[in-house]
Amino acid sequence: METNLKSNLKEDIQVKNFLLHKDILVNELVEEEEGIEIRELWLAMGPQHPSTHGILQLLVKLDGEVILEIKPVIGYLHRSMERIAESLTYTQGIHITDRQDYISAMAMNLPICLAVEELAGIRPSKKAQALRVLAVELQRIASHLLWYGLIALDTGAITPFLWAFELREYVLDIFEKLVGARLTLHYIRPSGVAYDIPDSVINDIKDFIVLLKRKIPDLHGILTENPIFIARMEDVGFIPRDLAVSYGASGHILRAAGIKWDLRRAEPYLIYDELDFEVPVETASDNMARYLVRMKELEESVKIVEQVVKILEDPAIRIQNHIDIRLGWRFNVPKGQVYIKTEAPRGEYGVFVVSDGYEKPYRVKYRSGAFSNLSLFPEICKNQLLQDVIVILGTFDIVLGEIDR
Repeated sequence: METNLKSNLKEDIQVKNFLLHKDILVNELVEEEEGIEIRELWLAMGPQHPSTHGILQLLVKLDGEVILEIKPVIGYLHRSMERIAESLTYTQGIHITDRQDYISAMAMNLPICLAVEELAGIRPSKKAQALRVLAVELQRIASHLLWYGLIALDTGAITPFLWAFELREYVLDIFEKLVGARLTLHYIRPSGVAYDIPDSVINDIKDFIVLLKRKIPDLHGILTENPIFIARMEDVGFIPRDLAVSYGASGHILRAAGIKWDLRRAEPYLIYDELDFEVPVETASDNMARYLVRMKELEESVKIVEQVVKILEDPAIRIQNHIDIRLGWRFNVPKGQVYIKTEAPRGEYGVFVVSDGYEKPYRVKYRSGAFSNLSLFPEICKNQLLQDVIVILGTFDIVLGEIDR
C-alpha cells in the first residue's frame, strides 16, 4: 500500500525551500517605462557552491547586480545531533560534538565535559585545565589560519591561502602526535583529557610558536596591506552595533562592532583568569574590522599558548594527573540541569544538559554562535553588490556542521 509521507507531515514543517537553480531562476517584470523593461531576478546560489564554504543555499533577489533580498536556506547538513547525544552515554556523546564545528573540534568537546563536571561535582587538576586551554587555543590558531586562507581566496588571492595552510599543517601535526588524529579529536574528556602531553610535543609547540610569530608580519604584508584587498573589505558589510546585539551575535562579529565581550574574560572558565591576554576590539564593524579582530585574536592565542606551556613545564604541575577520575564509557550523572557556554572560534558555543540520574542525558541542547551570526547576514546584504556577498559571508566564518547540527 502506498503511503503519501508528505501528506502525513504538518503543513508548517513541510520542506518548501530546498530548491534547485532551475526552480528559482525567475525573471520578474517589475515595470516598463518608456519602452525600458525593469526586471528583478531570483538566483539560487548553492548548496553546492565553493564560495558558501559548506552546504548552504542562498536565494538571492537581484536588480541588476544589486541585492534586494537574500534568504539563507540551511538544514542540508542536519544530522539530529541532539537526539543522537541523548541516545548515547556521556562519554560516547563527546565524539558527536567533533562533527559539529569540525574545523574546531577541541572547542566543541569542551562545553559538554564542563557540563558533566558541573553536574557531577568534579574538579579537574590544574594540569588538566592547562592542557585543555592549550588544546583549544591551538585549535583556535588552526581555525583562524584556515579562515585567513579562505578569505584570501574569496578576494582573489591565492598565495596567502597556501601560506596559511602550510602553517596550519604544523598544528595538525601536533594534534596527530598528541591525540592520534588530525580533525575529529575528542581529546577533552570529563575529568580531564585523554592523554598526557609528551615533552617532544611541548618542544614542537615551542618551535611552531616561534615560526608563527615570525610569519604573522608576512601574513599582514601580503594581505592586510594589499590595496585590492582593502578595497574589497573597507566600508563593505557594515553591521550596526544595536543590530548585532539584537540578533544575539557573538565572537568576532560583536567585537568588530566595538563591544568588548569575550567569555574567556567576561565569565572566565578553566584557568583563563590566570592568563594575560587582551580582547581585540574594532569599531568600524565592516569586513575589514572583522578581519582585523581575527588577526589580533591569532596573536593573542599565541600569547596564551606561550603562557600555558610555561605552566605545564612547572615541576609541581608536571607531576599532576592529566585526568583525575577514569570514568569509563558509562557512568551515572546526578540529577540536575546546567547550561555551559564557552568562547569558541566562531562565537559563543553553549550546551544545555538535563540529567535524570542515569548514564545518558535526558536532554541535550546546543547553542551555536555561528547560527546567530548567520541570522544577521540577510539584514546587512540588502543594497550590496552581488560581488561583495561572498566576501561578506567569508568574514562571518560559518561552519554548517555547527549551524545545522
